[in-house]
Amino acid sequence: MAPRSIPTSAALLLAAIQTCMPLGAQEAVSARWELSPEAPYVGQTFELRLSIGLDGAWSDRALVQLYSRELDLPLQVDALPAPLPGLAVGPIDGAGPTLVVDGEVTRAQRDTRADGQRVVAIARRGVLESTAPVLLPAPFVRFVAASSFRDDPVQGEVAVAPVEGSVLGEPLQITARPLPEEERPLDFAGAVGSFTLTSSVTPRAFETGAVIELTIEVGGDGRLPEGAAPELEGVAPDFEALGPARRADRAFTFSLRSLRAGVERAPRARLSSFDPTGEGGSWEQVSVEGPPVAVRAADPGVTTVEPLDATAANETRPSLTWTILTIGAVATLALVSALRRITYRAAVRAEGRIEEDA
Repeated sequence: MAPRSIPTSAALLLAAIQTCMPLGAQEAVSARWELSPEAPYVGQTFELRLSIGLDGAWSDRALVQLYSRELDLPLQVDALPAPLPGLAVGPIDGAGPTLVVDGEVTRAQRDTRADGQRVVAIARRGVLESTAPVLLPAPFVRFVAASSFRDDPVQGEVAVAPVEGSVLGEPLQITARPLPEEERPLDFAGAVGSFTLTSSVTPRAFETGAVIELTIEVGGDGRLPEGAAPELEGVAPDFEALGPARRADRAFTFSLRSLRAGVERAPRARLSSFDPTGEGGSWEQVSVEGPPVAVRAADPGVTTVEPLDATAANETRPSLTWTILTIGAVATLALVSALRRITYRAAVRAEGRIEEDA
């Protein structure tokens, strides 16, 4: 049976007077926090779930709409009304019933029934950024229910003497497990999860001196924070990296300049990560071979070209040398001029004293 609406007069009465919910209705609703997994690591993505327990038959026949917009499940839930320091939260698409969560109409992720009980789960993705404890506030669930209904020629079926009720769950303190220090890779930059790498290059055939785009895409499941990027291996002496990778979501594009003819593959890539699955988790390093390429000499008989940074250094060195020499010469001239002035003044003073004695 679909939830009914409150008649206008009853709604005004509810706004003015708080009526106690019968004991049976209070016991028909519960709310509790759950985590999956229960003890996540720092940086590990986990499911933060608020499970609302309902008596199945009671929720079908007794709940009354709270707002003018009809909800599949007329409940108002306060779960995480404000951001919590140290906890990053993201949405999870849901296909369950609509209800109001933290002031917004939301779809629950799951709606299950067993043995007369109904459990509606509101889930979010969570990541704990450190081992500092985070306290989840006590969840609050508000509802309106009635024990009987009547037919109204204008509004249809309306509740008779609806009353408001609420349930306050328990707060939950959560603490992340630290990542193990033993065998931690030196290039680990925060990637936590199970990942894969794929690579592609544009163009595949080119001349020495040409700039190519090598793209490394990170697949799998896990958190890849800012700064956690794949590393290239074996760039020199075949290629020259022109700056850091450009990131678009989980794709990293490196600009490389070709230095040698006859090279058959672009550089390989690797990513160091912590995989939290399994007992105690494990440090992992996934890698991917560079895609095949065909490099020909730009000039016949010349199989290599100079790196741009080396060329720039050679061009800058003479300029820098002349600058240093110029500064030295100016300083020397200034010193000689100062010494001459000092010598001249000393001679003038000495001559004056000789005349006085005479």
